[in-house]
Amino acid sequence: MNALKCPTCKFPLAVSPHEPDRASTEPITCWACRVLAAATETESLHQTNIEARRQFILTRNWLDKGGVPPRLREEASMRGIPDAIRKALAPHLTPIRDGLPLTHGLGLMGGIGCRKSGSLVALLKLYSITRARRIVGDGDQWTKLPTRPVNFRWVDWPLMYPEIARSGKDPSGVNHLLRRFQDAELLVLDDLGREPLPRKADDDSTPYAMGFLQEVITFRNSNMLPIWWTSNLTLSGLSAIYDGSTIDRLLEDNLPIMLPGLPNYRLPAQYQ
Repeated sequence: MNALKCPTCKFPLAVSPHEPDRASTEPITCWACRVLAAATETESLHQTNIEARRQFILTRNWLDKGGVPPRLREEASMRGIPDAIRKALAPHLTPIRDGLPLTHGLGLMGGIGCRKSGSLVALLKLYSITRARRIVGDGDQWTKLPTRPVNFRWVDWPLMYPEIARSGKDPSGVNHLLRRFQDAELLVLDDLGREPLPRKADDDSTPYAMGFLQEVITFRNSNMLPIWWTSNLTLSGLSAIYDGSTIDRLLEDNLPIMLPGLPNYRLPAQYQ
């Protein structure tokens, strides 16, 4: 590996031996500097202390450890949030920008492919920076920074749903999953309402999984633990799937933000 340094913070980097000329053709910046550059709201948090950056860059894998899918980890940024979503999120950004503990969550409800999930990942990136700054303060004690500035759990609900259904026959598995969902500082439930249908008429996984979700939401509601969530459905669509008390508790401290009329950004413009 060839030794290089980030041009912004001078943190030592490395380049694959298969790309020996890369440094001479393009600038290579560290993860922390790229995030800071992408999150325009945090320009005032720009660090000049090399040791502080060295400690912060150790957290570059925290999104992976929290369960965020690889594509979202790489692509999400504050600049990539559509203007309509950015405007809708504006009243909710103060604690995120200030790195304060979250007591309320939020939900993004809109059509397929309108960057709901990517917007939440961008907020997580921003919150990790502001949270780290608040933990460390203005001093140089960056060794106090946790491996993950935000203890969160990202759950792709349609993919997790079968695992929850199967765990109904394994009490230890149920308890493990329940703790993961309940203990996180921030729980993100992506794609609520998109559960797979039962394959057999006598499949009892649906009521079990619904009961599991209700228990998680009730626990977090009672303990003022926030949930960020997304759904392609309307409120009436969610109410047709979930128990009324589950929806009431979800919405009580995690208010939905409606995003009607946004395009599907996954499709080329000619197919919109």
